[in-house]
Amino acid sequence: MAVTCDLSAERFVDRWSDYVGAPPLTCGIVDVGERTRPTVSGVDPDRVRTVSDPGNLQHLHDAVETHLSELPDADRTVVYLDTVNALLDHVPIPSVTGFLDRLTSSLSALGAVSCASFETGERGERTIRPVTETFGTVFELGRLGRSLEPTDDQLSSDDVFEVLSSRSQRLVLRSLLRAEGTLHVRELAQRIAAAQTTEQPDIEQIVTRLHHIDLPKLRETGLVAVEDRVVSATEVVTEVEPYLALAHPDERN
Repeated sequence: MAVTCDLSAERFVDRWSDYVGAPPLTCGIVDVGERTRPTVSGVDPDRVRTVSDPGNLQHLHDAVETHLSELPDADRTVVYLDTVNALLDHVPIPSVTGFLDRLTSSLSALGAVSCASFETGERGERTIRPVTETFGTVFELGRLGRSLEPTDDQLSSDDVFEVLSSRSQRLVLRSLLRAEGTLHVRELAQRIAAAQTTEQPDIEQIVTRLHHIDLPKLRETGLVAVEDRVVSATEVVTEVEPYLALAHPDERN
């Protein structure tokens, strides 16, 4: 399902078709803006609604929920907001963030997933931070898309994939992120044990593995620092956080 603010409904489907080679198989569209009700090739007219005023966020929220309730398999639906910028051009930041919070909560209750694009080039930090914080995961894209080529302060793609191929190292990073970045080694081991599927994980074995395998590797890649048995996540962790969000659902509980 698409909420088309920047693009028209027709243009959204055209762009989809350009990439995929055919219109969406099952699609609902809420077309936002002062446009006439569109006739979109390949999309059932009853699946296209219009919200003429981008500033009427309640109307937009209701249109999305109503539309989604009519789509089959809501728990397999992705709702895509084609740009947050159009909303920010019409309503204040607190109203936009409140709308996004309500929308993502409503969709989560239905089992749907939401995502949005946000062009930050002309926006200041006071706008970017509160908007991006309404989403669980943020992928930062450049003009040609996100690059895996390393700079002096970045992980190489080989480092990223090597770390994330280890379940125990993923659990270390996720535990640190949930603890806002710092944990004593023993507390870290306890959190990892709580995430294990075995009934009685051995804490001492986990501590030993941390000291001899996981923490040395994570220190080598610059993802953590260790001092006096206290483990801290570094700023570099933000580079792998989006990938952690794509891991097995059992690891995200």
